[in-house]
Amino acid sequence: MRLGLLDTVPPAYYLEGEQSDPDKFRQLFAAIGIDHEFPHYEVTLGQLPPAVAACDAYLITGSPVSVYDDLPWIPRLEHFVRQCYEAGKPLVGICFGHQVIAQALGGSVAKAAQGWLLGLHDLKIIEPKAWMVPQKAVYSLYFVNQDQVVTLPPDAEWLGCSPNCPYAMFTIKDRVLCLQAHPEQPVSSMRTFTNVLKPHLPAELYRQALASLELHQPDATIIGRWIWQFLASYGAKP
Repeated sequence: MRLGLLDTVPPAYYLEGEQSDPDKFRQLFAAIGIDHEFPHYEVTLGQLPPAVAACDAYLITGSPVSVYDDLPWIPRLEHFVRQCYEAGKPLVGICFGHQVIAQALGGSVAKAAQGWLLGLHDLKIIEPKAWMVPQKAVYSLYFVNQDQVVTLPPDAEWLGCSPNCPYAMFTIKDRVLCLQAHPEQPVSSMRTFTNVLKPHLPAELYRQALASLELHQPDATIIGRWIWQFLASYGAKP
């Protein structure tokens, strides 16, 4: 499958020694035996696919910026999201991608009243789907966000929640899949992000976030399989 990766991290935010988010997604899919074509587009530099038909499906990455920031590339990305949706093109959104898809399609995003959600946290599935294989009682994933979806778009189906993040996962008409968590991030990156954020965090939140990273491994490969099986279920030529 030709899955287009829409990178929404401005180059200035990439930390020395950190891989790009598209490369992290390539590694996630490689870990489950998926070796397909993954062209990527640097959206913050004005790069978008020349047409919706350029790829079989698209995945929008996370980003350190907010979807409501006054940045010229965000409205252009939202327009592309709406074009994909109207054309029936499968879309996956992760963290910022989850939020920008929601905003583009009629939902709303805001800063969480409780502040940052950071570290390893549980994800509870409310509505299991056939493409959610394998399954567990509870899943653990990395989160790095202070914004969250507060109103779902019309026609969205609420699939999962996490502590302090009710709308952590949703789909729309079985062709849009959105997830607030980060299956692509390795623990080394999570430690780096947590330390970078330390000056902006309450001391106890910082301590808890770092400690959570030592508890156990996240269910990243399970979610990677879900993403691929979701795309397959819509006929995106896996």
